[in-house]
Order: sequence, then C-alpha cells, then structure tokens
Amino acid sequence: MTRWITLALIVLVTSPLAAQRGRRCSLEVLNVDREGVQQEPFQGYVNYYGGGNVRLACVGQDVRLGGDSLISLNSDIIYLFKNARYSDGTIRLIADSLVYSKQSERIEARGAVTVTNIRTGSTITGPHLDYLRAVVGMRDSSEVFALERPTVRYVPTRAQADTAAAEPYVIVADRLRGLGSSFLWGGGSVTIDRGSMAGTADSMFYRTGTTNELELIGGAQRAVVRDTAGDSLRVEGRHVLLGLASDELRRVRAHGD
Repeated sequence: MTRWITLALIVLVTSPLAAQRGRRCSLEVLNVDREGVQQEPFQGYVNYYGGGNVRLACVGQDVRLGGDSLISLNSDIIYLFKNARYSDGTIRLIADSLVYSKQSERIEARGAVTVTNIRTGSTITGPHLDYLRAVVGMRDSSEVFALERPTVRYVPTRAQADTAAAEPYVIVADRLRGLGSSFLWGGGSVTIDRGSMAGTADSMFYRTGTTNELELIGGAQRAVVRDTAGDSLRVEGRHVLLGLASDELRRVRAHGD
C-alpha cells in the first residue's frame, strides 16, 4: 500500500567522493507495501513505522533512500533496515542498514557497505562507514569515516582520447578518512596495489588538485614501494612520495632512514 507522508528532514545529498554542499529539504515516503503505523508517545513527538519496499525521496532534489523497513523517530533519526540504499545522482550506497541523524547531518551505514561513484566507478567497501554531508552554514565539505579494514578502489581519470579502461588503485587500511573529493587519509597496516606496483606503510595521505600526490609514511617499519613483476625497482623510506598525473606514475621520492 502506498502511503504519502511528508517528514521535515535534512537528507544526505552529496557524495563521499564529491563534496558539493546541499540544502535542507522535505523527505517524503513514496511507498510502503504494508500499512504504516504512526504513534505519538507524547504530545508533539511522532514516530512512524513502515515495512515492505520502503521508498523515500527528497522533494525537488535527485535524492532517493530505501530499504525493507523504516523507523522514523520524530523525524530526527531515521532507521532503514535490510537492503538499505541511498543515491543522489552522483553516488550509490548500499548497506545492510542505515541510520540518518538530522542534528549531526550524519548517515551511518553498517554491514555489507558499498559506496560507488557513478561517474568514475571508484568504490569504498567495508562493514562500517559514516558520512557527514556538506551543508551550507554547517560544513563546507563532505566527510567520510570508515573502520574495520575498508577497501578503496580508486579509478583514476584518463585522457579523453584514451578509451582503454583505467586500472584502479586498491587501498586497504584499518581506518580511512576522506574530505570532499580532494583528500584521503588511511591509517594502520596500509597496503596499496595497482598492477605490478605494491606499497606498504603505517599510514598514507592522498591529495588531488595541483599536487595530486600519494604519500606513504612508515612507522616501526619503513614505507616500501616495489615492483612485483620482477623488476629491480624498490623504494624505501620513512616517507615515500608518489607523484601522479592522470593514471600515470610520474615520480617517486623517498627520504628518512
């Protein structure tokens, strides 16, 4: 049964891979297969429960959320359970469950989480990911936090005339933090692989824009970048800096014992 209910919400409208500031909106429930239930435990506080192919949309924006069931606590906290999903035209996010918090502008995805950048095909996967959307007057850039060994498959941008598929960089770390689309930090047993190139470090920074650099930082062990295809290339140091241009490695610099 379709049920139309407008909820006064702020919803997630930007990507962890692309920082665009969004605006407040009204989120309405477009479909609930089974009859939804509305309760008012005390005056002025309304909860809503629905199940079966729950679909929601942000009015006037290309934002969609869904799941098998929904709990709304006074429109302040929204829970989506089983086959939870989110999309905004830039990214798609799927997870076992989602929790959206209005006050903090935070969406918490748990279980089998996958975030895909629709334009580039880059992904983040893992069991524990939080996203803070960019909102005018609240925060300038979106932020993403991922724990429990998340994996990033970063697909670099290639020249327009090059039609061959770009080989992704695969980055794994104990924890990751991203800021907009220009900065990524990884900490704890970091590994980076692309084709025959392999790197290990205690932590890493990736910056795009004018620098477009990947920096590996050693801890108890030095950071290492090596060629696994039998080439003699092996670079070690407390800091190893990789300079990137499009999908090409242009320079390697190491320093520190």
